[in-house]
Amino acid sequence: MAKIDPRRPTKSVPKPARDQRPDRCRRRGKSALEAASTVATANANTADGSSGPPHVLRRFLGNFRWQDVILEPYKISAHRGGEFCGASRQVLLGASGEPVDFNVRYFELQRGGFTSLERHRHCHFVIGVRGRGWACVGEQQYRIGPLDVLYIGPDEPHQLRAGRSPTFGFFCIVDAERDRPRPIES
Repeated sequence: MAKIDPRRPTKSVPKPARDQRPDRCRRRGKSALEAASTVATANANTADGSSGPPHVLRRFLGNFRWQDVILEPYKISAHRGGEFCGASRQVLLGASGEPVDFNVRYFELQRGGFTSLERHRHCHFVIGVRGRGWACVGEQQYRIGPLDVLYIGPDEPHQLRAGRSPTFGFFCIVDAERDRPRPIES
């Protein structure tokens, strides 16, 4: 194996011209840069405190809270077959006027807490962040820890439960426009 001499400059690969780069974040004809610029401009225009799109940057404040993000209950009320316990959520991105087609949410389950056992037509991704918990997807049980990523497909029955950790926290990424969950009776 050839050694790299730190004193010699390495060959750099030229970047493609801007108009040749793939734009993976297009929405309604806007590039990600244009969309962010639109939100940033709106933020600058609302610096006087009037209502408008939220800040693009939501600073992490510690203890799994973010600037300008409301701590909400997981759901407003239980419905037949949709019981839950000890769960909260924070919508970090996508529900306050940001020009994206998805929502990034942070959920926390307290020890003994769980989400509804439900299914829906949309898929979602779960990324473990804090503590450890369990995900029941179909007939499978998965232990989820920090930075584990789980894909839950359309119409898969699923439920997340806190483990022995005092708190199980996870990001959940879903389509912004999605169907309502259908509870499953256990």
